Amino acid sequence: MESTERHDQGRLHFAAVMNFWVSRSNLSHSQVAAIAAWGAGEDSLLHTSQVSKLRNAVMATPFLKLFEGLEGMNSAVWTWQLQGPDAAREQFGPLPRVVAPAEMDGAIWLADPRSPARPLGFCGLLEVFVGRLTLPYVASLQVSPSEAQVASDAIGERLDQWLSQQGGTREGFRRLQAALPDSPAPEMARLRQLVIGSAAYQADEIADLMPWLAEVLNLTVDQPLNPAQWLAELVGPERMRGTGPAEVRRRPAPRRRGR
Repeated sequence: MESTERHDQGRLHFAAVMNFWVSRSNLSHSQVAAIAAWGAGEDSLLHTSQVSKLRNAVMATPFLKLFEGLEGMNSAVWTWQLQGPDAAREQFGPLPRVVAPAEMDGAIWLADPRSPARPLGFCGLLEVFVGRLTLPYVASLQVSPSEAQVASDAIGERLDQWLSQQGGTREGFRRLQAALPDSPAPEMARLRQLVIGSAAYQADEIADLMPWLAEVLNLTVDQPLNPAQWLAELVGPERMRGTGPAEVRRRPAPRRRGR
């Protein structure tokens, strides 16, 4: 595998890692930044905007100090949970005011797959980002049930508009099949059901199919996006804001024309 391809895959996997970490920890981006500063002993290593960019795979060349901040967060959570709150306060100082003790109890830390009892450190995080290390406990993309519903609605609406521009559903799907000849027939059939509003993707389906769906959706835009970018585009601004877990409000399904 060429380094460019490996780096692209690493950035996508790192986005999945960040979504897994932040969502399972039930923390806002502000809390993530605060814990990172607390654990690293230095402010301004990690900003909320950088957390958003990492979660959506749109940061190609992050500063090294960013990984120091993430290492600080991982170390702080690991110390709090395995050595105890008193040990964590002794090592890092008072807990940040924006984070409650119960939230530290509920957060998760990333284990180093080569030494599962230890937290992933600076070098390990960097290896994940450049595609040299995969965390086996993190799926390719993290999608919640509510995000899957919103994404399904958005995919159907976007493709419905594109198909209309191609001359209708039949002609549009003929062109789609010609552009992506290796697309599996069952997925094409399910996509047609989605467009007419008779089916919706589940969370595990979105996660598994997002690489293929990104290829489909890239036919509708001038500037192609990667799977993580498309997921962020489809679920809306809630994930980008990071005010809490990656959950979004369900929107009513778009009203589509019968074919």
